[in-house]
Order: sequence, then C-alpha cells, then structure tokens
Amino acid sequence: MRSKESVGCLLIGEGGERMGALRERLGASGVATACCATPCAGDLLESAQMALYEVRSPLGACVAAEGAYWAVALALAVQLNVERVALIFPDDICPEPMRRPLDRLAGFARRNLFFCVSDVLVLEGEGGGQAFDRVCRRMCNARVRRVSILDQKWTNCKQSPIEAVARFLEAGVFPFALAKSREKCIIEA
Repeated sequence: MRSKESVGCLLIGEGGERMGALRERLGASGVATACCATPCAGDLLESAQMALYEVRSPLGACVAAEGAYWAVALALAVQLNVERVALIFPDDICPEPMRRPLDRLAGFARRNLFFCVSDVLVLEGEGGGQAFDRVCRRMCNARVRRVSILDQKWTNCKQSPIEAVARFLEAGVFPFALAKSREKCIIEA
C-alpha cells in the first residue's frame, strides 16, 4: 500500500539481486516502485519517462539505476523534476542489445549534466569510480555524494549498502515538493 507521505521511486537496471532487494526494501516502507522494462523495440528513454510519470507521488519521484543504466537515470534528471538519483556501481559495461541506446543516452546525459539539480548518490564499487569522475564534476548544480562500498563509516554493520541507498531515496526534505507548496514559496502570484 502506498503512503501519501512517501516519494515514488523508479528502478532502472537488469533486475538483479541488488535491485530486487532495493525494491523489496522500498516496498516495505510504503514507497511506490516501478521497474523500467528494457524494451526490445521502442525508445528506452520514452519508456523510462512513462514509468517515472506512473510512479510520481505528490512529494515527487526518485530514480535508482544500476551499472550502465546510469545514463537513463541522469537523462531523466536533466529533463524532469527528479528529487533524488541513486547510481549503484555505475559503469559503461552493458549487454550488447542495449549498447547503442545506452551510448546515445550517455552522450545526451553528459552534454546536459549542467541541468541536473537533483540530490545524487553515487555508490562506487571496489575499483573506485575514476572513470566516473568527469561525469560527477559536470554535475555542478547537483548535490553529489560519492561513496565507496569499502567505506566502513558509511556501510557499517548496522546497515547494508542497499539499506543506505533506500534511506537516501525515501527520507528527508524534498526540495521540489517544498517549492510547490504555497506556504513555502517565496514568489507570490
């Protein structure tokens, strides 16, 4: 059951163990989730936009993406109001049928990262994210937090990385929702 006080979350990826665990964890908290199905025919960005529209709540929407699907998440964040973006182990390794659409979206996202104003969490793997440094630097208007899976302070024994990502996506103050509230708006009509 969906809570009116929760934000909706779009999950983008291959649907592996980590994304399944994240979906379970968010669902247990009452967060509406949707998975963006990878279309065999059709536009990947269009299907992600439609799925984001379906999951959006009055508080807004968040996006979590795994691996090479970071490009889809950031393409959505530069175009639409996305409260928070979680990139889980971002890389450029993708399955062959999805290589061309993901490369196209990665180019679009890289060119437009200036327009991303979301809170962004980048959860990096053991090898670090040196290839992702340029992308993070270009998100100059976003609030980017990069965390390594090896960081013991962040991934302590009390919370798993998936638990920490879920808490990032669902908790706190959402700036876009505040801007829509009449009592919080500084511009009077």
